[in-house]
Amino acid sequence: MKLLQSFKTNFLVSFALLKRDIKIIVSNIKNTIIDSLILGFFFSLLYGYFFPALGMSLQFSAPLFLGIVVNLLISVSYSKCVGVKSDIDFKRFFDYHLTLMISKYWLIAEYIIAYTIDLIVSTIPAFLIGLTILNHLSKFNINFPLLLLMYTLSSLFLSVMFLFFAFGVKWNWFINNTWERILNPLIHFGGVFFIWHRLEQTWPLMAQISRFSPMTYMTDGLRYASLGSGNYIPIHISITVLSIGSIILLIPLVFAMKRHLDPV
Repeated sequence: MKLLQSFKTNFLVSFALLKRDIKIIVSNIKNTIIDSLILGFFFSLLYGYFFPALGMSLQFSAPLFLGIVVNLLISVSYSKCVGVKSDIDFKRFFDYHLTLMISKYWLIAEYIIAYTIDLIVSTIPAFLIGLTILNHLSKFNINFPLLLLMYTLSSLFLSVMFLFFAFGVKWNWFINNTWERILNPLIHFGGVFFIWHRLEQTWPLMAQISRFSPMTYMTDGLRYASLGSGNYIPIHISITVLSIGSIILLIPLVFAMKRHLDPV
């Protein structure tokens, strides 16, 4: 009975917090969609028309656009992380959670779910308008269940990673070093601006090095789900890597959040 009551309390408080976060997301939905559509429109023009006009083959338009979608996911994740970290380090609204009757683990789960939902809502319009504009230029062969799974897994992985940055590193280090020391290497080795199997054909060693970047599996996973199997990394490998990576990152995130939640 006590265990059931504890579960009920944790669930209700978590649901209330999630409902509050979703309400905030919805209140900004108009501007969020407009901004995302604008970005997606110009990304589509760039890879569907401008680069082909300069000599790039049209067969690369859709794969490279999907890489830019991953780059957008990362950029938006960073932007939202700045807000979370500012709240933790300066505004201290996070301290309010110390007064709530909720398990630390339930609170961590709520943060991850809310962050993931916000990330998906903020970027999916750009993906959809790109799909619409580029559809007549490239042969999309979308597997919707796989696409939904890959987009959610990619957003979940980034949510866990950036929440760890928010709770686990100091403000000055985060602002001064995150892009240069972590995000840029992950992006530029992650198949965002190139197609992995093409790199494997021309520079096998570098292709194997790029496998250490989780972004490689995000980009090839989205390409596999959107364009068909092709020569992309098998989808089950991308799903496995992102799932295991999220779990591994969850461990230091839990310890980092517990330090902030436990004043003793």
